[in-house]
Amino acid sequence: MRPPTQGRTRPAALLALVALGAVVAACSSSAQSQAEGSDYTEPATSVATTDAVSITATPAPTTTTTVDPLFAPTTPPTRAPGPAPVIDAVATTDPVVFVTIDDGNVRDDAVIDWLRLKRMPVTAFPTENIANIDPAYFQRLQAADGAYIQTHSISHPNLKRVSAAEQRRQICEPADRFTTLFGVRPRLFRPPYGDYNATTLKIAMECRYDAVVHWRASMNNGRLAVAQGDLRAGDIVLMHFRTDLLQNLTALEGLLAARGLRVARLEDYVPVPS
Repeated sequence: MRPPTQGRTRPAALLALVALGAVVAACSSSAQSQAEGSDYTEPATSVATTDAVSITATPAPTTTTTVDPLFAPTTPPTRAPGPAPVIDAVATTDPVVFVTIDDGNVRDDAVIDWLRLKRMPVTAFPTENIANIDPAYFQRLQAADGAYIQTHSISHPNLKRVSAAEQRRQICEPADRFTTLFGVRPRLFRPPYGDYNATTLKIAMECRYDAVVHWRASMNNGRLAVAQGDLRAGDIVLMHFRTDLLQNLTALEGLLAARGLRVARLEDYVPVPS
């Protein structure tokens, strides 16, 4: 005779096996989901800014040309006609400063990646000789942060020590070359070493520059130097394409946050002749 409980244990055992299978399947599904999720990283472009700009996590297809609202050109103010003024700052009540980067001897892709991540507009002043060597680098800079490429002479001479004819060559020829390389005619000229004279300003006007750009502050090795007092709204900051550029950009970001300032694009603020 069978024990009276044997007939009742088989259905219970089957139910237990079904339940166990469901638990195993659920655990397997959960483990698979976690494994898939472990390969996911947040897009680098998801960065908060002080501007009300929608940030797209997925880059636009390379076949589509899009304009980031943050970097879309705006209409600059106007000024009276005359020689190109020398500016080391811009008169504005906006809480902004302007980052300018000279020369181009060190061309670090990490700088472009950082500028794209931070959405920081800059103005580059490479020499024509360097731009001719590596135009693709400055084109990537344009694409990454909407930078304008302005001019800084052909070969970086001290303009006060060369003839008027050589000044004209050094000041005017890069404007035409950069128009071809970068698709926009330069509006701004920065004299090498910050040295210039009356001939420089006259030629700059004749070659259709809106301003000769100096600076009021500079950064080297992560340290800020200001000509007078502290950094203030409208100041132009000088940096260089050197090995310390990323360090300088990162340090400036923190300094500006502490002062309630941000970086804007210089070209949007420099007046054009009326």
